[in-house]
Amino acid sequence: MRLIFFLFLIFFISNISYSDSDKKLGIEFTSDSLEIKENDNVIIAIGNVEIKNKNRRILADKIRYDKIKDKGVATGNVKIYESDGSIYQSEKVILENDFKNITASLFYGTFSDKSKIMAKKFIKKEKGISIFENGSYTSCNCDLKNGELPIWELSTETSKHDPESKTIFHKNVTLKLLSVPIFYIPSINHPDWTVSKKSGFLTPTISYSNQNKLEASIPYYYTTKDPTWDMTITTHGKGKNGIASQVNFRKKYFKSSLETDFYSGILNTNKKDNDDVLAFKYDLETEIKGNWNIKSVGKYSDQDTFMRRYGFDTESEYKSFIRAEKISKNKISQIEFYNIESLQNNVNSNEEPIMKPFISHHRFGSIKNIDYNIKLKAHEINNDEYYDIQRWSGSGEIQKKVNFLNNKIQIDTGIGLDLYAINSRPTSDTNDNRYLDRLSFGLGLSASREYTTRGKNIDMFFEPKLQFSSIYSTDRIDSIPNRDSSNYRIDSSNVFFLNQYQGRDNIQTNQKINYGVETFLTSNSMGDFDFFVGQSQRIGGTENGLIDYYDRQSDFITDLNWYLSDDFNINYNSLLDHHNLEPNQSNLTLNGTLLNTNFTTSFRSIKDKLVDDNKDREQFSFGFNKSFNNWKIGYSNSFDLANDNSEKISEEINIDYLSDYLFQDCLSINLKYKNNGGSSDRDISPENSIQLTVKLKNLGN
Repeated sequence: MRLIFFLFLIFFISNISYSDSDKKLGIEFTSDSLEIKENDNVIIAIGNVEIKNKNRRILADKIRYDKIKDKGVATGNVKIYESDGSIYQSEKVILENDFKNITASLFYGTFSDKSKIMAKKFIKKEKGISIFENGSYTSCNCDLKNGELPIWELSTETSKHDPESKTIFHKNVTLKLLSVPIFYIPSINHPDWTVSKKSGFLTPTISYSNQNKLEASIPYYYTTKDPTWDMTITTHGKGKNGIASQVNFRKKYFKSSLETDFYSGILNTNKKDNDDVLAFKYDLETEIKGNWNIKSVGKYSDQDTFMRRYGFDTESEYKSFIRAEKISKNKISQIEFYNIESLQNNVNSNEEPIMKPFISHHRFGSIKNIDYNIKLKAHEINNDEYYDIQRWSGSGEIQKKVNFLNNKIQIDTGIGLDLYAINSRPTSDTNDNRYLDRLSFGLGLSASREYTTRGKNIDMFFEPKLQFSSIYSTDRIDSIPNRDSSNYRIDSSNVFFLNQYQGRDNIQTNQKINYGVETFLTSNSMGDFDFFVGQSQRIGGTENGLIDYYDRQSDFITDLNWYLSDDFNINYNSLLDHHNLEPNQSNLTLNGTLLNTNFTTSFRSIKDKLVDDNKDREQFSFGFNKSFNNWKIGYSNSFDLANDNSEKISEEINIDYLSDYLFQDCLSINLKYKNNGGSSDRDISPENSIQLTVKLKNLGN
């Protein structure tokens, strides 16, 4: 029968009482048998020995405790359970200082996060400091005690855990992969598992490229006890092309947040070698009284390509702005200032617009089944391709829908007033009118009817729609530069709008007939199918200044979506020339699953007359991915097919492990091959690259 003893009773029998201290410590012994040697002040517990206090539980086959030396020796299958969830094992453990100090040889440990450690010697001191000598750490699910080798391990001369500073210190660290040393560092420290964030080095990135040769990025994370801010300082070594530093600062307020990036370095650029470069970005969001949301973004670069060339970002144009926005029921109000900096070499600084400011108020709703939409706008813009313009606009639309003999009748009316002050024009614009006004009025009448048929295996919905629209506008075509609707094309989204231009600068007096048919079909065998075809035809007035100038008839608009099943769908939309039905613009996309392989393919084309540089565009893209046994293989490529040529734009192959980790649940890999042979940026060379990412559990990439 098990015997249960308290230490204060043992010491009382030995004529030396420690009852007060033992009650305070709360230490408890249990064992199958107990031998007390009073003359030697020694206690021997044998068989299923257990020692407990509020912080630790120790199990062993035998414990010999010397009261005078305050030293206990636990032997035989010793296990120590810590209050933080860690479990330590050894064949021999020395316990001192009321069992607060622990020394063990050939020690094995499992932490609360299931990671493991092995050490030739382990020392745990009174204040909780743990020292591991000649240790090996891994997060792999393996049995170190029985000699199972981990996929990866950190081998150290000495490791120390200080719970007061919540830091782990390592000395002479070697990273081994499959027992092969691959990385060495003299010393390193990092926060322990109880810390959510702490200053220190983060995982570095090391790579090789044809352009930069060997390169590395080493980030250092800095934080304080103030939880509202932190920052990361990263040193980017770009091999033979120089070095740069990046500071990323983040600050959180009660209703605000701020993030900044600052870049500085000496890099080879398209201007010269060893060029001093500088760039910064910031992003500020806040909320002020009255439910106004403020967002401000600032971007600057003193050299036009180094950010893209060295992979800091991909933008070729920087827009800096401050915007105030308020959204409430049926109302949207907005105020914005912005400046655009082009990073293209052939753009003059006088072509970089500055908005100061843009003010907009949008109100919408319904009164007695009449929908209304009111917009008030004002802006001043400078350097917009050498134009300096001020504009004040007010517009309103109302819409009424009625049902007449099963036909849906819709009446749309709209009115607008625009005032302009054109303070500056380019030399190519010889018009000298400075102050201009324009009044516009529109009326639309449309009729549509729904037809529905239901069969045994098929349902079909069919709705033809016809609209007559008329727009009147004061003639200002030659006086007002078209800045907000120059790329206008008629498509399925705007064919039935009163003002198809979607802007205020190019409104012309004309009358149109717009028509289209929408079809929806659902079938058990054919899936879901919807199709739209339509056209706009001008019957009077003018329609000048468009890229796609079509005289009186627009292109035929087609839009098709076919969802054959969950494993296959097709989308096709195009603008077909009304003379010969050849596509001026088309986009075909197929997505599906075949033989458990997901695939997507697309073909896009656009004719030269719809493009500013008058050059045809054709592009074909294809990709697939297949998963099996937690692995995923993906492939994608794209080709430029313009001018009867076939030039590869990009190609990419990915091999991923889908679950969190493989190989003893501690390592995951990704292999990527990429060919960006079609880069249009003059300062980014076409390049092949191979990237292998190895993710070690608890250590990062």
